[in-house]
Amino acid sequence: ENLGSWTPLRLSLPFRFDSPRLVCMEGELILCARYAEKPYQLIPQNWPFAIQRFVNLIAYSLLPKSAAVYRVKPPGEDGKWSEFPIELVRYMEECYGDTGFFSLARGEKFNDWVIANYTSCCHSHAPWIFGQAFDTNIYVTRCSVRRRA
Repeated sequence: ENLGSWTPLRLSLPFRFDSPRLVCMEGELILCARYAEKPYQLIPQNWPFAIQRFVNLIAYSLLPKSAAVYRVKPPGEDGKWSEFPIELVRYMEECYGDTGFFSLARGEKFNDWVIANYTSCCHSHAPWIFGQAFDTNIYVTRCSVRRRA
């Protein structure tokens, strides 16, 4: 295969998936990443790029973050992506502030996975930057994938 041959999305997704971990779980592409409720591009795109970058980064850092699990639908045989290629499966409970650096490993049983993540000890609505100033905890959970019919 040619690793330099990419199939881009038809349009850019307005959300960031910071610190992602992508794994294939029982034939499903699963993405674990930071979750941000608001899109990254908050400033009008007709503003100068340097100002967009600066203001968007500051605004993004001041918004609350969580962590989530997503399902990724790869392009079909024709190379075309679906209209919604990334689907939110679920939020990770009790993940706030500075969070979203997942580690994943196969468990002992078939279709059993272990997920570790860290999160700040802060309020759920605390901004990401606030979470960096506080202690963090590491959470570990087991999960399995239920295939879509």
